[in-house]
Amino acid sequence: MTTKGGRNRNGGGYSDDEDDDSHNKSQQRQRSSSSRHHHHYHHHHRSDRRYVQQPNQSFQQQSYDPNKRRKLGGLNDEELTEDKLQIALFTLGQKIDSTLEQTLRDLCTTICNDLSKHKKTIFNILNQCIQLVPERVTIYSTLVGLLHASVITFGSDFLDVCVSAFKENLLSYKFEIIQRYIRFFSDLVNVKLLSPSSILALYDTLIEAATETNIPQVRTDFFVSCVLTALPYSGKILSEKNNTELGRLLYTIDKYIYNRSKIHTPILQVWSSMEPHPQEEYLDCLLAQIKRLNQDEWAESQIFRPYYSYADTLFSDASASIVHDLPMVNIPEHRDGIVYPPPKIVFRMFDYTDVPEEFVLPGAHAIERYLIEDEISNILHTYHTERKDCAMQLTQIRSNNKIPLNYMIVEVIFGHLFMLPRPRHLELFYGSLLLELCKLQPSTLPPVLVQAVEMIFERLNTMKTACIERFVKWFSYHLSNFQFTWAWQDWIDCLDENPESPKIKFIRETLQRCMRLSFHQRVIEIVPEQFYKLLPNKPSPVFKFEENDAPVFGSEYAQLLVKKIKERAPAEDILRILNTVPSPSKDDSSLVTPSSSTVTQSSNELTYTMVQIDIFVSSLLWVGSKSFTHSFAALAKYHQLFKILIESEEQQIQVLKSMYEIWPNHQQMMVVLVDKLVKTQIVECSAVANWIFSSELGTELTNFYIWEILSSTIEKMNRQVEKHHNELLDLRRQLNISTTVQSASSASLQADPMPTEAPTVSSTDEKPSDDAKMDEGETSNNDEEKSKSNNLKRRRESDDDEDDDNERKDSAEKMQISQPPMDEATAKLQEKYEMVEERLSHAREQQKKLYLIVFQRFIMTLSDFLNECESKNVDPVSTPWLKWIMERLQEIFLLYHEQVFQYVSTFESLIFTSDIDFSILEVFQQFCALRA
Repeated sequence: MTTKGGRNRNGGGYSDDEDDDSHNKSQQRQRSSSSRHHHHYHHHHRSDRRYVQQPNQSFQQQSYDPNKRRKLGGLNDEELTEDKLQIALFTLGQKIDSTLEQTLRDLCTTICNDLSKHKKTIFNILNQCIQLVPERVTIYSTLVGLLHASVITFGSDFLDVCVSAFKENLLSYKFEIIQRYIRFFSDLVNVKLLSPSSILALYDTLIEAATETNIPQVRTDFFVSCVLTALPYSGKILSEKNNTELGRLLYTIDKYIYNRSKIHTPILQVWSSMEPHPQEEYLDCLLAQIKRLNQDEWAESQIFRPYYSYADTLFSDASASIVHDLPMVNIPEHRDGIVYPPPKIVFRMFDYTDVPEEFVLPGAHAIERYLIEDEISNILHTYHTERKDCAMQLTQIRSNNKIPLNYMIVEVIFGHLFMLPRPRHLELFYGSLLLELCKLQPSTLPPVLVQAVEMIFERLNTMKTACIERFVKWFSYHLSNFQFTWAWQDWIDCLDENPESPKIKFIRETLQRCMRLSFHQRVIEIVPEQFYKLLPNKPSPVFKFEENDAPVFGSEYAQLLVKKIKERAPAEDILRILNTVPSPSKDDSSLVTPSSSTVTQSSNELTYTMVQIDIFVSSLLWVGSKSFTHSFAALAKYHQLFKILIESEEQQIQVLKSMYEIWPNHQQMMVVLVDKLVKTQIVECSAVANWIFSSELGTELTNFYIWEILSSTIEKMNRQVEKHHNELLDLRRQLNISTTVQSASSASLQADPMPTEAPTVSSTDEKPSDDAKMDEGETSNNDEEKSKSNNLKRRRESDDDEDDDNERKDSAEKMQISQPPMDEATAKLQEKYEMVEERLSHAREQQKKLYLIVFQRFIMTLSDFLNECESKNVDPVSTPWLKWIMERLQEIFLLYHEQVFQYVSTFESLIFTSDIDFSILEVFQQFCALRA
């Protein structure tokens, strides 16, 4: 029960345990004034747990779990095992306190004592730490420095292993790990293991690779960013030892960044306006921060440098005299098909005027701003599958007491959530993480979150549509965890704006989402009366064939069908009734009008068939309108009848139109039903695209659910292509194995006349069915779970996600199918391979067709609107409609850039030609610049 102003009388504990209630209630009075807008009624919903990924239980029992095994005492036992080493090294520095210095010394002593026995294991785990825990790189470099000072051969041996791993990752194009190794090498200068001149030589090698001709700008950007992100760690020593060379390096970088193309910047910016905070391109901002650091003589206060506590050991004359040079590293040449990290925009939401007076927020070009944001990002990436651990690690970040850490955490989380083209991790992760942070810091973080929501709401007019939609999803989810309590009265002033304005659209869509998470009456209760005009309609079906005083054509047949369907009549009986439907008169046939797509049937035949489909679909969905399950069961029962009635795309579109007429008041039902119709192949993806841009949905085109349907449809098509592609690669591997074994068998027969059985190759490695694959939110690799620890797996999967495409392309290029004489098993594999290859070719044609339809319809819709504005002498930019549709076009380009780039030359020659409006063409040019 809430009181005036959105406050709650019954305090809330926001705890999983009932025992905490009394403690939480006592805290409620302290928190009641912390937020005027958003008083958190802290009940921790089970739904939050349900949606966050949980590690495999059987795997968890037999592998290292850092959350359950935090003690390091095992290293003092007689036998040092790999498991104990893993625990010690991966928990090292997890919490920085006064014991860390002694812990490092003890760990160094223990490793030195067992180095000869476990050398390979120690090197392997240390390498994994460098790759997977970048936020603790200085702690690991300190440990390596201590080991180097204690064992004279350790430094050179470990360096050889690191360089070898670094080269392997270069060849595999694992960009994130490459960057982490460069940062680690840079920090080894500070522990006197590497010489400053050899690090400069590495930087020069990277810059030389970046200045090659006829290569994409994104390749150059990556290598330049590797140098810039490493300089805060090595810059001070380099400025003391090699200042001239360092100055020359910075000049070369400055010249490159000044001249590089920035056409892509607008399409990636969260806000179109540069006020109040500039949305800078990532490299521009990073270079400005490095320049400021250089002016400050490389003095910074954020990097934790534990090696300074061991000056007697690391910087003694004996230790400092054994300094190694980093071996020369050759950067692989550019190859077509390699997907480099895309450019980024630095997200800014707060400045020093937004934080309390007792805090000092580092400026946009202060290196401390970058270093803290980078550490937060690394923690988000490392712990993105474990929100509780992630929240705990974020609260333990070491920073200056005057730095408003909560403001920076909230800013970085929203920056990741709004990142274009898409967030790095599940959107739900960021929402559940913010809930955990509110739980850990109930008196300090909620006010910051409320302030962030208010600031974003005020800037909605210049925010990208894709980001507004993500904001809607997060905000509604967050409210659902706190009984939908919010000070809605503060937004009453915007109710007089254009109904299509971003603020009105945001409130309307948020209430729609809240209804999905609760029910219609609950949504009515949460808002003041002034907001009732923005409430969603009651989600009830509309059956146009109901008995009334003025029945429409076909009502009597629809009523008969409803009765038969309720009686579970067979499909033959339903079809028999449909065949008795007479041909409609001219006036009646106008109720079901074909859309503009071309069909081969005559007009009379088409109209007659459309009436049959309309009556059947309307009756079927009306009977199944009780729930999602009832609708799915109805579609499944009469699936074969759909196949009989539907022969063309026009008829598929009629199914969608009839569905829309039944459910105009229930957006979620439409989203789910279209998904089911596509999944069961009742309608094709291209039919959905044409229906979305049809005149019947003209007024719905700016509503978010329409684009949810289109995105779901495109993703289904993409998954289908990916499924066939992966199946083809698997068959190719099997064929290579089969032919290799067969060749070896033939050679063996020639050497030994004794008869042997021909090798059998199993071809039963089937992929998941389409339905199973489309229904799965995420998949896991069970083989990996059994062979790796949970701690390593969650990080390695995160780092390798963006490299999978490169590896697949490499394997596809390297694998060649030899053609020796085939045995029976190999012949079957070859036959299956050709069949899947044909399926893949067909799926790619369908994918290409879908994108062509989508982009053609976008251009037609936008061109018609621009022409209409010109005829009415209206500035199209001043209308919210243009913003919504133009930014949806940008969103489609960005979300599916990997697939669209495969056909970009076709689109350029057929669709995005010079004769279309420049505002549309400009979106395409900005998209192409992402890989230029």
